[in-house]
Amino acid sequence: MYIPAEFLNTNQEEAVAFMQQHSFAILSTILDQEIQASHLPFVIKIADEKTFLYTHFAKVNPLAQLQNGANCTILFSGPHAYISPSLYSHARNVPTWNYQALHAKGIVTRLETADEMESLMQDLFAQYEPAYKAPYSTLDQSYKDGLMRAILAIKIEIIQIDFAEKLSQNKTDAEQRKIGETLSAAGNSMGEVILGKLDKKLSAHL
Repeated sequence: MYIPAEFLNTNQEEAVAFMQQHSFAILSTILDQEIQASHLPFVIKIADEKTFLYTHFAKVNPLAQLQNGANCTILFSGPHAYISPSLYSHARNVPTWNYQALHAKGIVTRLETADEMESLMQDLFAQYEPAYKAPYSTLDQSYKDGLMRAILAIKIEIIQIDFAEKLSQNKTDAEQRKIGETLSAAGNSMGEVILGKLDKKLSAHL
């Protein structure tokens, strides 16, 4: 992903937090010389200072062709907003777009044992709806086994992260605050992101 230097975030902890916050992402890869992509829920884990993503999908999905060692990219998207040049302090500006986006490149490992599949399901429940663990445990085993046979689970070891945060960092602090406050007033969460980053930057200089 092309990222101008002033918009590149290299903080690993912030990257992981962003993936966890926006964990419904797009897995993209090339299969039979065609680009394949699916929107999927992910579980993010850190182990031995490595980052891993876990997900699952139906075996009828073309992504089920993924084999151990295959390369893929997962695209995470955050808040975004159109930025009007009217928010700047002088006229020599043009419209632009602010956004947060992260691309994680990784290597696939298929998870095919019953224990691995069950562990992933429990992790998904814990992340998205902990209260569902109890009702899930009451479902008959034959029904759950049928569901498990119909899906493929994978683990992806992340080897590269590109994290873009275009938050008007190339503008003055006053302009950033005006942009943040305008977006917040309009109900766009990008405004809160900009204001939070700006306040953090200003506090660091106190």
